[in-house]
Amino acid sequence: MAVRVGINGFGRIGRSFTRAILARGAKAGVELVAVNDPFGDAHTMAFLLKHDSVGGTIDNEIKVDGNSFSIDGKEIKKNGIFQPANKSALDQAYKTQRKYAGGNPRAARQLAKIEAKANKLGTSPRQLKNAKHQQEAKLLTILVEFNPNANDDFTGVLVPETTFESRTCVAGNIQNGPTHNNIPNPATFTHEDNNSMWVPDFSPAHYNAMLYTTAGITQRVRTDLTGPDGQPGFDISGYSMRNMYEEMS
Repeated sequence: MAVRVGINGFGRIGRSFTRAILARGAKAGVELVAVNDPFGDAHTMAFLLKHDSVGGTIDNEIKVDGNSFSIDGKEIKKNGIFQPANKSALDQAYKTQRKYAGGNPRAARQLAKIEAKANKLGTSPRQLKNAKHQQEAKLLTILVEFNPNANDDFTGVLVPETTFESRTCVAGNIQNGPTHNNIPNPATFTHEDNNSMWVPDFSPAHYNAMLYTTAGITQRVRTDLTGPDGQPGFDISGYSMRNMYEEMS
């Protein structure tokens, strides 16, 4: 018998989990019966589940009926609850969370002491740990394009107009891509855009520097804007994934 589950939060992770269930069919041993997400309506959830910018469009039939949606004819109840009305259920959830998320209390206390000392001295916790042994982990990174031949079918629904700077929705059609370096420079937009990360070339060398080096991206980005130091652009050197992982470890 399949395990009946509900998903709390139907964002990218929740939808990816649902797609994984659907891809495995009966072999998954899991049956989705409900979704709880107070930030989206059933129509939005169904649309985003059906059409994904990375995973593409799934073949499963997804329909909306009032405040719920169905997958291949099976109704999925949609809730929008911030807190359960049943306090005993909430208390039990907290109890379970404390039991399994507590980790190692002794290690946690020691780490808290090190972090407090690091904050006081203005240094890195890693410099204070003086661990006798250091482990290294290999990280495999695969860069992929948005599929230029995806042929994602958005007909029958309203979608944002695929014209840069447009603020309107239009009837959907067949869409593909875009491939890297085909996204225009936000500095050329007529409206102000101060939250987009953009460089002239999103190349493998760019990602290698961003992921694996200590220096990170050494060229200032978004030189059309003024950085906190009053100079053109933003200095993001040193903010690499490698440095972040070493700091966290």
